Amino acid sequence: MKVTKGMDWIITCTTNFEETVAFFRDVLGLPVKEAGIPVTDRQFRRYAQIAMPNDSVLEVVEPEDAVRKLYDAPIPSITVDDVVHSRKEMENKRVEFVSEIFRTGSGWGWTYFRAPDGNVYQLQGPC
Repeated sequence: MKVTKGMDWIITCTTNFEETVAFFRDVLGLPVKEAGIPVTDRQFRRYAQIAMPNDSVLEVVEPEDAVRKLYDAPIPSITVDDVVHSRKEMENKRVEFVSEIFRTGSGWGWTYFRAPDGNVYQLQGPC
């Protein structure tokens, strides 16, 4: 496994979706670069991607009821060279994954795992 980037994507889950997006857009003046209903990672009802000045992304998501307690803290995303291979390596080291690998049509994917601190993190990158 090779980590290829720092944490340039972070996800925050909220049940106050509209208010949270409005806060980042209207109070902090950050542009919403994309928003809608997820078609790949359907454990979330809605999402909005907020563009940060350093080209990183803050993604606001509204979790489905079934996963609300799982994603109760911000989720840092770590970019790796190969999500499938990295996940296998981590599973061999007894890391607990809490989701499947979600894949886009463009060969990109991501998956969620629990670290020893109990928090959930995301691996993302090519599949």
